[in-house]
Amino acid sequence: MTRVSESSDSDNVTTNSPDTPRPIIPHRKLLPLVQSTHRALVLRPAPFTEPQVEQVPMPSLLPGSVLLRILATPLHSFSKLGFDFYNHFRSPYEIPIIPGSSAIARVSQVGDDATTLKVGQLIFFDSVMKGRDNPEMVRFSNPVYHGFDSQIKEIMAYSGFADGSYAEFMRAPLENCYPLDEEQLCAIATFLRPFGGLSSIDVKPGETVLISPATYPNGVAACMVALAMGNISL
Repeated sequence: MTRVSESSDSDNVTTNSPDTPRPIIPHRKLLPLVQSTHRALVLRPAPFTEPQVEQVPMPSLLPGSVLLRILATPLHSFSKLGFDFYNHFRSPYEIPIIPGSSAIARVSQVGDDATTLKVGQLIFFDSVMKGRDNPEMVRFSNPVYHGFDSQIKEIMAYSGFADGSYAEFMRAPLENCYPLDEEQLCAIATFLRPFGGLSSIDVKPGETVLISPATYPNGVAACMVALAMGNISL
């Protein structure tokens, strides 16, 4: 994982008891609002050398968008292959570009059309973007899958969401940002496996589920997930 550490503010430190809800960290404690550029990994046209870290202009907000400060984003084992492929089989309107993937980020800025996201909120950014008017149009924030045909590539190039998460900041569609409960981040990972298993067998409310061994950590998690999914007997 590629990580960007958060800055701290030692002048204003508050201590909360375990029962006190953790407040959303104000945006001003995370980054200066006046910066005009940020660092990003930029992929440029041939002759191909390597993607370079450059200072690029800060992305601005567009309708239906949010500005994210990237905290962690995966660098895949096939990334170099993707960069090579993208460099040789590119379309002229796509280069230069900032590649990327899904990411964990904090909300840096929101527009007037944001109804649930708040500045400072921790979110998961889903890199699979779908057309708002045409869900069949799918684009991944990744140099290998930057669109499956020329029409998608062209629309994404001019949509304002062509650049990905290999940067300090990125502009993302509102619908691709999912708020994370910072008090339950470890629990989320624990429940993923049993939720996937129960979903795969299409468990419905009113049915009975046999979970064994129910005292093992995965079993306990499966019991909790099953009860949360509806009126399910164990």
